[in-house]
Amino acid sequence: MRQYFFIMAMMAALLWAGSASADPVSVVYVPSVPEDVQAQIDERLSDEPAADGPLHARRQGRRAKKTVEGVLNAYGYFDPRVTVGVVGDGTDARAELTVEPGAVFAVRRLVIRYDGTPPFDDDQEQARAAITLQPGMDAVAAKVIDQERQLGARLRELGYPYAQATGREVIGDKEGKTISVRYTVKSGPRVRFGEVAIPDGLRTKDSYLKRINSTEEGALFDPASLALYNSRLSETRLFNKAIAKLSDEPVAVDTDGTEVRDVELQLTERKRNTLTLGAGFDTSEGFGVDAELLRRNLTRRGDLLTATARAAERELGLELVWRRPNVVNYGKGLRFSVSASDENTDAFNQLTGRVGAGYEVVKSPEFQYNYGADARYIRQSGESARRDFQVVSLTGAVLIDKADSLLDPRKGWRAEGRLKPTYSFSPDGPDVPYVRAVGQLR
Repeated sequence: MRQYFFIMAMMAALLWAGSASADPVSVVYVPSVPEDVQAQIDERLSDEPAADGPLHARRQGRRAKKTVEGVLNAYGYFDPRVTVGVVGDGTDARAELTVEPGAVFAVRRLVIRYDGTPPFDDDQEQARAAITLQPGMDAVAAKVIDQERQLGARLRELGYPYAQATGREVIGDKEGKTISVRYTVKSGPRVRFGEVAIPDGLRTKDSYLKRINSTEEGALFDPASLALYNSRLSETRLFNKAIAKLSDEPVAVDTDGTEVRDVELQLTERKRNTLTLGAGFDTSEGFGVDAELLRRNLTRRGDLLTATARAAERELGLELVWRRPNVVNYGKGLRFSVSASDENTDAFNQLTGRVGAGYEVVKSPEFQYNYGADARYIRQSGESARRDFQVVSLTGAVLIDKADSLLDPRKGWRAEGRLKPTYSFSPDGPDVPYVRAVGQLR
């Protein structure tokens, strides 16, 4: 008896599993279509619930027919035949689609029509060459639409900042299984960069803002150059709002109709000072207080002065760091530092004074390097002796960043190398030269 109930339970479970896993709408392809097309159709039909009768199943089939036709059209099947049927009775009824996809349509002809004044002849040829969809290729809808983006992007690269596709006409030939497409594009005027227009009332010097300018006066508009200028303004961290844009009206028009538009800056400066305070307690070091003051734009040239102070039971210290970025031109800056500290340990007391200077170069987001020098004077005092010595160091570092993101890298790698030759000497000897090298790859 137990075996009988076990077999019955297994059969019921199998029947339930089979009915639960059956698709509410089944699709039969005659002939078959590529797997990626089938996968798209299956994904869009997966949300259909089980039908509660033949009428419900037929309504599902009609809805599914529109879905299937839409997916097939997107992949270039513009003349499919989809037949809706119902199989099963009562609550077991479900829709069944028989799909005859037909042939994939091909592109017969592509035409570009310019609305208004067309670009220069050479620019029209280059814009045409940017189109990747050519006659004879499959007429995949996404590719047909994407040509509008490619046309607009290429014209903007050629100096037409306001270029955009404004329309698209598609004519199909059912007998020839082809389509012809006509794109309507409004190129707008060709534009050259003018001067940098800086708003009045800024603390930051005009010369600094022009030094980091990546656009070139008199050159044809380049979206990458303007985007780079916006990025550089943001990198300074001097502004709450920093936008570089073309002026709304031209300041001049060349004889060939090319407009000259200034690069207008919209800037709102941040507060100059940021003060950070902190306190902590350590069972070994005791109670301590830390303070940091950031002074932005000290000399009105984008520089940053950082003052850091620490006062604890066993340590007193003060450090000043002055960074002067983009001294000669963008990406080349200076760094100066000075510090003093008084540290008390169980074995001795140590006074340290340090001065340093460095040169920092950012060649690109992927490559940067720096080098410099620093000198330290150290006095160690114990219960019975005192020792003075000096330390002179040269420093050099290289960073290569091939990661896909600065904050959340998922691909790529980063490599960093540091080299620090040092010479330590004291009136009491001995003199100690040494080199420290560090490398990281992650």
